[in-house]
Amino acid sequence: MTVPSSSNSTTRIWRSLPMRSRTDHAAEAGRGVFEPRRRVVALALVLIIGIVLGLGLGYTVLRSQMMTPEQRAAAASPLQPPMMTAPVQRDERQQVVTLAGAVQNSGTVAVHPALPPDDAAAVLVKMGIKRGQSVQPGMFLAEVSGQPVFALPGAFPFYRDLTMGDRGEDVDQLHKGLKAAGYAPEQMGEEITPSTQRALERLLTDRGYSTDLLQSTARVGDYDETGAGDGESGLVIPRGLFVVLGDLPAAVVDVSSKVGDSLDETSTLFTVADGTLVLSASIATVQAADVTPHQAVTFTVGDHDEELTGTVSGVEPDPDNPDLSTITITPDAPLPAESVGTDARAAVVTASSDGPVLFVPISAVRSDSTDAAYVLLAPREGIGDETTPERHAVTVVEVIDGAAVLEESTAPAEGTEVIVSQTGEGSGPEGQDPGGDGES
Repeated sequence: MTVPSSSNSTTRIWRSLPMRSRTDHAAEAGRGVFEPRRRVVALALVLIIGIVLGLGLGYTVLRSQMMTPEQRAAAASPLQPPMMTAPVQRDERQQVVTLAGAVQNSGTVAVHPALPPDDAAAVLVKMGIKRGQSVQPGMFLAEVSGQPVFALPGAFPFYRDLTMGDRGEDVDQLHKGLKAAGYAPEQMGEEITPSTQRALERLLTDRGYSTDLLQSTARVGDYDETGAGDGESGLVIPRGLFVVLGDLPAAVVDVSSKVGDSLDETSTLFTVADGTLVLSASIATVQAADVTPHQAVTFTVGDHDEELTGTVSGVEPDPDNPDLSTITITPDAPLPAESVGTDARAAVVTASSDGPVLFVPISAVRSDSTDAAYVLLAPREGIGDETTPERHAVTVVEVIDGAAVLEESTAPAEGTEVIVSQTGEGSGPEGQDPGGDGES
């Protein structure tokens, strides 16, 4: 009898077992074959969660048993809000407002040309200046119908043509103006002399013009050393040769005419600043009430960081806006002519204390139902109730830049901490502050 090999027998036995399909697994699951396993897993999860909760509860109970009565009371009470304090300080106080403005002229003068004689046409041939330029004595300004026009300082315009031997205050003004321009005649005074003619000829020559403009036909030798002569000279100094301006140098703020324009007695060649340049700025009317004339001011001009000084020369209400006023500041030192129209910023003191004073932040001052002012002193360790602020009555003298200046006799001692703000205010009886009776 032949015995089958073990390998073949195993193969036959394996093949004789039925194969389990996915369908069979699903059927078994539907019959609850795997239900015991699920119950075991759920029971294990419940057991783990119970252990964790029990440990936490036990730790809490154990920790509470280890706390002191004070710690347990503190833990049971609501959280105390944070307290902000500030010390009572002694110092000088100032309130400064920063104003935006611009450099302007304190006044302006329109410059009109003298027209040529005999009703000749007056045409602007050349313009020698531009806006922002500084007019100096003897400076070439323009040319009208072939005649140059120069600038001279003086008190009044020339009203007549001058000839040799003429006398008067206008002659004296001419001589002083020529001196300011660097062309002083050898003989000053109130009479036209050959030295006057020589000074004028030097001026014309240096500016590139012919001396024939003076219409001179006489020789200087016709006059003796004293300047006396026979008065027959053909010298004529046209009144239109000079424009007289009150103070020089002066800033040109506007040029009204251009080359080719026909001019008449109403024409304006240009406009210059009359007097010094000033700073003009707007300020709230309520603040302007605290600004006084001649008050010292600091300011800056344009992009320059240099701090300049000046004084308040005027405060006027704005006719178009009752809430605003215009403040005028005169610089202590003259500003350059080219700064006209430049933006500027000024720092103006609107309130200041008379020396060092005691003060606290305005938010530290409270008032009760009777409008009595008081502050709350922060609790201090070892003094009184260490948890309740102490009310301290004060008298507020004035408020400067967010600080309440206190009357010395009512103020707490310098360095005393006062409560500035406290989150959750109104924790006292009936919603009142601790230590107070109804803050407002």
